[in-house]
Amino acid sequence: MTASRSARTIQNFYVANPSPISQALLWQYSNTTALYTLVMEKQAWYNEWDNAFWDNWITNVFNLVTANNFGLSVWSILLQVPNFVNYSGSLDLTEIWGFNAYVPPGTPPDLLNTYQNFGGDNGTIGSNFAPTYDATVLTTEQMRWLLRMKYLYLVSRGSIPQSNYNFNWLMLSSVLKGAFDVTTPVSNPIILTGTTTLDSNLITNLSSTMTLSVGLGITGTGIPSGAVIASINSLTSVTTSLAATASGTVSLSFGSPTLWVLENFDMSITYQFNFWLPSVLQEVL
Repeated sequence: MTASRSARTIQNFYVANPSPISQALLWQYSNTTALYTLVMEKQAWYNEWDNAFWDNWITNVFNLVTANNFGLSVWSILLQVPNFVNYSGSLDLTEIWGFNAYVPPGTPPDLLNTYQNFGGDNGTIGSNFAPTYDATVLTTEQMRWLLRMKYLYLVSRGSIPQSNYNFNWLMLSSVLKGAFDVTTPVSNPIILTGTTTLDSNLITNLSSTMTLSVGLGITGTGIPSGAVIASINSLTSVTTSLAATASGTVSLSFGSPTLWVLENFDMSITYQFNFWLPSVLQEVL
């Protein structure tokens, strides 16, 4: 007998009232006011704080769209994706650990100056416990983007159509969340003529919205910097995230930073970006 699909569905991570300690109160003690009150107050505490803990855990750690810096650091370790770029990884000439002041190679150490290893009274900076380096840390949204890309890599079949579908979703959602500046110049934007109205979020009289999608950046006269398509209303109208600063019929550019992959038909593929990828992401990738 084959099990139904619903029977194989994974249950929710947790359900309402995950710690029903009130069920431990036996019926014969339900009339004992002090004990009943104690148990119910404890149950109320669980209802509020236990649920809140798991809600926050899912939001701040589990969900790669909303995870905070702590959660992203955890995912960085699990998925083996660095959240920083070390630009000068070469070691300097100091000891990584020691109790002597630094001296040039070949020079005997002066044991009287060992305190300088920890920072001396004369302003000498010590603490040569590790090599010095310069590093750039990814922003929160850049890290969310990079980790979701690694997640898609792990769960995807890897076909060209599937990869491009994943990238389209990833880039649009990342632009909306602020991982990339929507005013970044992009290659081959969609150019359409539309009518804007002062203090209105509507753009009307577009020739066609068939090639547009929610999340695309918009630039043009009367369009505030950072505006994106919030919704597509019809074949000729869209709603923007920011109200227009002028009225008129103007030329508008629609486009956002995006990514796609091409099959080279020689056992290799090419990743193409229609914008200049920030240098820190280039280094990580």
